Amino acid sequence: MYTAVETKLFETVLIDSNISSQLNDSNATVNFALKKPAVLSTTLNYIFKWTAEKAVDGNSDGSNPDTSRTCSATYPTTPIKNHTWEVDIGFQIIVKTITVYGRTDKSFDHLRGFKLYIGNVSRPWLYNQEIPSNSSSDTLYVFKPKDAIASVISLKKEGTIIVICEVTVEGECLGGNFSEYCNLTCGTCYAYQTCNQENGTCPFGCDQGWKGTFCKEGCERGLYGYNCHETCGHCLYGNNSCSTSDGNCTKGCIAGWQGYQCKTGCDTGEYGYNCNETCGNCLYGNAYCETSYGHCKNGCMAGWQGENCKTECAAGTYGFTCNETCGYCLNGNDVCLHNNGHCYGGCQAGWKGDTCKSGCDTGEYGYNCNETCGNCLYRNAYCETSYGHCNNGCMAGWKSDNCKTECDAGTYGFTCNETCGYCLNGNNSCLRMNGHCNDGCQAGWKGETCNEAYVKLPEGGIEISILGGSVGGAIAVIVLSLIIVIITFKIRRRQKIPASDIARGSDDRNVYENSTSVGLKCVVDSVNVDGDSAKGNGTTSSPRDEKLTEELHSDNPETYYNLLNSLPRGMVSLSDLWDYVQEKCLDDKYFAEEFEALPSGPQLPTDAALLPENRKKNRYKDLYAYDINRVHLKPLGNDESDYINASFVDGYSVHRMYIASQGTTKQNINDFWRMLWQYDVEKIVMLTGLFEGGKHKCELYWPEGEGQTSTFGCVAVTLVDTDLFADYVIRTLEMSVNNESKRLTQFHYTAWPDKGVPRATSSVVLFWNRVNREPTNKPIVVHCSAGIGRTGAYIALDILVSQGRVEGNVNVSACVSSIRRQRVNMVQTKEQYIFLHETLVEALMLSGTATTSDKFPNVIQELLEIDGEIGKPKLQLEYERLRHEDVNHETVYASISSDNDLDEAESQQDEFAAAKKPENIAKNRYDNILPADRHRVFLNSFPGRNDYINAVVLPSHRRKQGFIMTQMPLTGTVIDFWRMIHDLEVNIIVMLNSESYKGHDIGVYWPKTDAARYGPFSVRLAKQEEGRNYIQRTLSFSVIGLQQEQFVTQFQFSNWPKHVEAPESTAFLEILDIIGSWQKDEKPIIVHCLNGAERSGLYCVISTVIERLKREKDVAILQTIKRMRAIRHQIIPNYEQYRFCHECIIEYMKTFETYSN
Repeated sequence: MYTAVETKLFETVLIDSNISSQLNDSNATVNFALKKPAVLSTTLNYIFKWTAEKAVDGNSDGSNPDTSRTCSATYPTTPIKNHTWEVDIGFQIIVKTITVYGRTDKSFDHLRGFKLYIGNVSRPWLYNQEIPSNSSSDTLYVFKPKDAIASVISLKKEGTIIVICEVTVEGECLGGNFSEYCNLTCGTCYAYQTCNQENGTCPFGCDQGWKGTFCKEGCERGLYGYNCHETCGHCLYGNNSCSTSDGNCTKGCIAGWQGYQCKTGCDTGEYGYNCNETCGNCLYGNAYCETSYGHCKNGCMAGWQGENCKTECAAGTYGFTCNETCGYCLNGNDVCLHNNGHCYGGCQAGWKGDTCKSGCDTGEYGYNCNETCGNCLYRNAYCETSYGHCNNGCMAGWKSDNCKTECDAGTYGFTCNETCGYCLNGNNSCLRMNGHCNDGCQAGWKGETCNEAYVKLPEGGIEISILGGSVGGAIAVIVLSLIIVIITFKIRRRQKIPASDIARGSDDRNVYENSTSVGLKCVVDSVNVDGDSAKGNGTTSSPRDEKLTEELHSDNPETYYNLLNSLPRGMVSLSDLWDYVQEKCLDDKYFAEEFEALPSGPQLPTDAALLPENRKKNRYKDLYAYDINRVHLKPLGNDESDYINASFVDGYSVHRMYIASQGTTKQNINDFWRMLWQYDVEKIVMLTGLFEGGKHKCELYWPEGEGQTSTFGCVAVTLVDTDLFADYVIRTLEMSVNNESKRLTQFHYTAWPDKGVPRATSSVVLFWNRVNREPTNKPIVVHCSAGIGRTGAYIALDILVSQGRVEGNVNVSACVSSIRRQRVNMVQTKEQYIFLHETLVEALMLSGTATTSDKFPNVIQELLEIDGEIGKPKLQLEYERLRHEDVNHETVYASISSDNDLDEAESQQDEFAAAKKPENIAKNRYDNILPADRHRVFLNSFPGRNDYINAVVLPSHRRKQGFIMTQMPLTGTVIDFWRMIHDLEVNIIVMLNSESYKGHDIGVYWPKTDAARYGPFSVRLAKQEEGRNYIQRTLSFSVIGLQQEQFVTQFQFSNWPKHVEAPESTAFLEILDIIGSWQKDEKPIIVHCLNGAERSGLYCVISTVIERLKREKDVAILQTIKRMRAIRHQIIPNYEQYRFCHECIIEYMKTFETYSN
């Protein structure tokens, strides 16, 4: 066996002679030494001549050279001499391999120790190599001189003789030539390799664009590539125009093809020449886009039209084939989303739902304003903002500049200048507001204030009252004379009163039961609210009406109190109010019977409304303004132009505080603005939509776009600003006449449903709270459609809250009766009447009424005190009330619905209809946590799946769709979860559960590494980071077949152990703050936990409360909870979470001191 010898210049390999034939078979090289001239320094002449050319004769057999005569040898010399053998190829070649063959028949030392030289004729030698004298071989040597360029090969040896049987010099021709003389040119071989040096063939075929035996023939048109085996692609101008080398279509591709060879069809979502066009919005995705011209085979996605589905629906239309008309969007009927018709800015007044096609269902003062105004007359609107002085004096029962000091014991009334009467418990025990003696009078005295002495005559049992107190001396004679006169007057009066009047209770004590409220003086053409006149309206009053008018025209504000307390008995102290309402809610008939006992129908003349020229100004038949307190407009040239269907209504201790009006119509819209201008109105409370239940409820009376101006008669109205909230809109309007301008604010409540009342009282209370933050001493215009139902409920709430705060008790039935005598049928339905009670409880009794941030720490401190009687914190008692109230609310409204509206009752029973369908039952983790149809998320259509997912839409403070609250997906609903993300264009997901729960089906919806497929969605984990209390994942997803990639960021809160009701507050606030900083748009946030209620609800509540705190500087925890529980009842399911809400907000305010000042 031979060994290899390595050198710097050559690689010498000693090999066995049996592989020499393989070397000769190489297609890559030629033996250029063959038959070339060779010389020897001397020639052996033994048996035959061992001449030099025998070593290049092509015969390398050295087994018996004496007989074969194929070897070359020098003449032996003694002493030792240098022997040389040399061959001249005749031209330069690239030398690859030199092989030297010795004789193999004897072990003569005929080659060992020779030197190999490579060079050119001109010398010097380029390379040389010496075979060591101790080499074990004497038969075969292979040299690889590393591509030397040479023409002469020489072997030299110092010794007695040199014997060489064959020398082969293999290499390649220079310049791409071949043949033994390198005089023929190679073709274009594969990868530009050298052709076979003997015959010119290409050992691996032809390079691109060539064919034939010698690769010298170019490809025919239409063919290309190696050996022209490839066919040209779909080149523009025909398949013959591609490059024959690589198939490149130099002019581009025909429609539907791409790539430089035009052999690749357009990617999904592309079409056209060179696939440079992007497919339109095809139905079922761009996979159904035809690649030549982009036609959508199955039509367009909703919102698009045209063969290519690249044309958006025309303004005002949407849906498949754009055949749907936009609803009543807030910013105009032509600005809805083209795909689903959603009104991204909300709805115009009167409309609701995503598409706005469903009609709506039937003060501070002092430094930093840290002080709260006192009990000013006309509310805090008259509180001077520097020092809190009440400009118009105090409400009854209060005194001092700030009206914060109660009347001294024994005094009462306005300015505390009235002295208490003879109350049973002493003259100092009367109510400081109105002097009433709640516990009765001392003997000999009567009346509400116990200031009326009386004498009971034996004959006929007639009582004679003497006002003022004790009588003596000469005064007694006068009094006695008066008694006789009074007796005579009463006897005669009894003889003259008709039976019908007696039946109606028409005596002096009950005069106000058939009256409006107080002080409705009317003077034509006057803009003074207290100086209006009812003259000239064509009314003919009876003597009784004249007496009534005289009472009503009294300027004494105390008249109101006498009225309120002489009406039907129903006074409830605040301490009993919650129990009272809850108890009566459980009684199917109590509130219904009380409501039916209220005055119903017209109570006073409405002659002006019935004049022929005014009838068309009334929206509804029989709902007219009473003559006695109707709003008078300045006549426009004739007396009949002073009418508008609007009525003054008295507030608590405030004369004509409200104007209750019907919604605007085409006939009265100009008059409506005349009224606002004439009475300097600064606040409008709108409680209806423009359309409800498919019916026109109110005419649009303001410009639709900010900065736009509309003219109504002589009043130019400009929309200055619009502020959108989840349940209401605040618009700042400017009205101008000639060169004078006035500003007013419209508070538009948009969450009153088509039927019934709002499901959550909290929504209305928060709205009412917001309205009252804007002080005014002008009449507040309140309107719905007719101006009686919702309008009455709102005004009654406002009055009763004031009454409760001042008196410590309320009388709902008396209040409603009172305002019904000022406008027909105020608080129109039983549902509204019950809702008024519930809303009143929330506004007066629960801490959830928005508390200013500076007062909240004191409020929570008080709520955490232990109730002495029950032994529980007051906060816990409040939560227990909340839980109990939920049950009663559902009970009473189910009862009302079943009595009045079969459809409504059925809708109550079927509110979870979709969730309970057989095909959807398996999609719910728990059968008691289901989405109501009115609140659930509807998914877009998808082959093989319906539109259901167990998820509900929750509002935040400013957005109707603030959160999507859902359960952690099941393995079978992960696809639906991604459909929801895609459909709603969600950017943020909040995950509040771990990834594994023993015994639960957990559908992990993201890949741990790389990518995964969920139905039609390809999802990959683009990035993952870990914070102290959370894991943040960036997930990329796309519809398979589409190149458009979208991203959603998931925040998994990791610091909430299992079986713990609430997390640690600082960690929770940290994740809230981080997510808040990420939220840059109006898209909803998906919030999920295991059951989609308990942990998710806590997050949504705290987030919303903080959002409101930042903007409004107040805290409304309970209202937020109630509002959200109306959508998903299981939110905040225990006291621990309820307490956590309060503690978390306190912690937040400590962290951000701005909100506690």
